[in-house]
Amino acid sequence: MGALAEILEANRVVVLTVYGQVFFVLGLAVALQSRKHSALALARPLPWLAAFGIVHGFHEWGYLFIPIQSGYLPLPVTEGLLVIQLLIKGLSFAFLLQFGVELLAAVTQRPILGRLRLLPAAALLGWAGATMAVSAALGPFQPDASAWLAEGRIDAALAAVGEPLVVGDVLARWLLAFPGSALAAWGLLISARAVGHVARRPVVVGLRAGAAAFAVYALVGGLIPMPAPIPLASQLNGAWLVGAVGIPIEALRSATGLVIAVAVILALDLFEQETDRALAEARRRELLTRERERIGRDLHDGIIQSIYAAGLHLEEATASLDPGDELPRRRIATVMGELERI
Repeated sequence: MGALAEILEANRVVVLTVYGQVFFVLGLAVALQSRKHSALALARPLPWLAAFGIVHGFHEWGYLFIPIQSGYLPLPVTEGLLVIQLLIKGLSFAFLLQFGVELLAAVTQRPILGRLRLLPAAALLGWAGATMAVSAALGPFQPDASAWLAEGRIDAALAAVGEPLVVGDVLARWLLAFPGSALAAWGLLISARAVGHVARRPVVVGLRAGAAAFAVYALVGGLIPMPAPIPLASQLNGAWLVGAVGIPIEALRSATGLVIAVAVILALDLFEQETDRALAEARRRELLTRERERIGRDLHDGIIQSIYAAGLHLEEATASLDPGDELPRRRIATVMGELERI
């Protein structure tokens, strides 16, 4: 396990690239799936998942590009990029929390959950305020520069704005990523049960695998932050995980993100199945309409011919009556009038 940790740590750039890529692909795949006319409960929350995947992918790529650019940019610009990256992290996790809340409200149809739609926005504001308050309370400390692949001016930038960055990472994972992942896992599991009797097996497998992967991500992406002088985060962090299992936390998050991406892409086939069923129903209705029109034309033509024949028979019967038979003549005339009206 030590050798594996060394290999993954030596290729940390590759790991972070894959980490950002899997979430970006997840968001792009969800965003490109057409769900405008879908009646499924899973369709409405998916844009929030797409937003999370795309934004979080850009955030992870920041760990690669900011250190590279720090050697060329002025120090204040590098500091500003680090702060923007932190804000992007909080925003991405807020999208994840919004997805979890919207998904659970959609699949359970409980009004009380629908009232929680403003919770992610409130949590995002609370996270920003708590980050500044906790950073001020802790005072200056030197963060681990390896989390940003330090080179060039990145060390000086971290020395200037490092405390809010580390505290913001910890609180974003605890306040936003953990509940968002847990709610997403719960909602996907309920969705798998709801569509299990109508969807194909790969869809159900994808929903269940996505639920399991989000549950794991709640642990590796929500509960285990970077090292920080905060209770729990000072013991349960990425450094502790490397020492315990010999695998960098970024590698576990990348693997979990890959499972989430594959599982969600499999589950998206549910909308293709819905489209296929709608097309089959439309074809059935078209065939039924054509058959009804054919039967209607046949009935129309046959009834007209029958009524016309009946009228001829009545005219013949009238001609055969004696001139003094007024009552039969009036009755036959009445019947012929009704036939003409029909």
